[in-house]
Amino acid sequence: MLPTDELTREHRLIERMFKLMWTGCNSLERGEPVSPGFFADAADFATKFIEGCHHLKEERYLFAKMAERGVPETSGPLKVMIMEHREGWSRSVAVASLAKQPFTDKVKVDIVRLSREYVNVLVPHIQKEDSVLFPLANDILSQADQDAVSRGFTQLEESFGGEAFRRQFESNIEGWEHRRGII
Repeated sequence: MLPTDELTREHRLIERMFKLMWTGCNSLERGEPVSPGFFADAADFATKFIEGCHHLKEERYLFAKMAERGVPETSGPLKVMIMEHREGWSRSVAVASLAKQPFTDKVKVDIVRLSREYVNVLVPHIQKEDSVLFPLANDILSQADQDAVSRGFTQLEESFGGEAFRRQFESNIEGWEHRRGII
C-alpha cells in the first residue's frame, strides 16, 4: 500500500467523525440533548488521532520527503497544507478544553462554533490532499521514497500503540454512529 493510500483511508475515518460532530452540533442547536462525553470523545479523536498522528505523518514524513524532491515548503501546496493543519489544531485544542467544562449554554454555543469551524477548515483540506497533493506525491516520489515514508508512518503509529491505537478510534466512532443513528 502506498503511504498516500494509508492517509486516504484515514481521511475516510476522519470524515466519519466530522459527520458525527456536525450532527451533534445540529442537535445542540435544536436544543436536543447531546452527551458531553460525545464532544469529549470527538476532541480526543481530533487531538490524538488527527492532529497528533495523522497530520504528524503527513508533515514529518510525506511532506518532508516531497520537500527533499523539490516541492517548496515556503510556498505552494505544502505551505497551504501546513497552515491549515495549524488552523485545525487551534480549534481542536479549544474544543477539547471546552469539552472538559460544565456543559452550560455558553459552552454548548462555543463548542458548536469551534466544531463547525474545525470541520469547515479540514473538509476542503482533505479534498485538496486527496485530489492534488497525494497524486503529486505519487508522481514525484520513487519507490524507495515511498518505502521510507511508509516506514516512518509505521514507526510513528507504533509509538502510539500500533494498530490498537487506530482500532480504538474506529470502534469509538462506530459506537457513536450507532448511538446517534448514523450508519
